[in-house]
Amino acid sequence: MQNSIGEQLVEDGLLTPSQLAQAYTWQQHNGRQLAYAITYLGFVTQAQLTHYLNLELPVPQKIEDTGLSEAFLTDLLLKSAYLESGIFSIQSITSALSLPFSIVNQLIELILRSFNYRTGSSELYEFTTARINPTR
Repeated sequence: MQNSIGEQLVEDGLLTPSQLAQAYTWQQHNGRQLAYAITYLGFVTQAQLTHYLNLELPVPQKIEDTGLSEAFLTDLLLKSAYLESGIFSIQSITSALSLPFSIVNQLIELILRSFNYRTGSSELYEFTTARINPTR
C-alpha cells in the first residue's frame, strides 16, 4: 500500500508524527487536502512542499535500471513497432516508449540476438546491428 504524502514527509524527516496527526485533524474539520493543511499550519512551507513533490528521478540507462523485466520491455517495443506498421526508427520508438536511446538499443539487440538464435541466421542481426551501431 502506498504511503500518503504526510507519511512520506514523516519518513523523510520533514514532519513529526505529532504534526501529521494535527494536520489530519485540521483536514477532517476543514475538508481541505492534506498538503494544504500541512502548509496552512506552517509545518512545511509551500516552497518546501513544491520542491519535495517535484523531485526528479534519475533517468535509467540500462534495462535493469527501469525495474521492469526484459520480457515486458521487449514485448512493449514489439507492440510499438507493430503499431508503426513495422516501419519505424529508433527515435520514434524511443519517443513512443518514453525510454532513453540506450535502453531501446539494448532491447533491439536482445531481439536480434534472439531471432538469430532461433533461426540460425545472422544476416538480419549483422545488417541491423550495422545500421544501429555503424562503428561496429
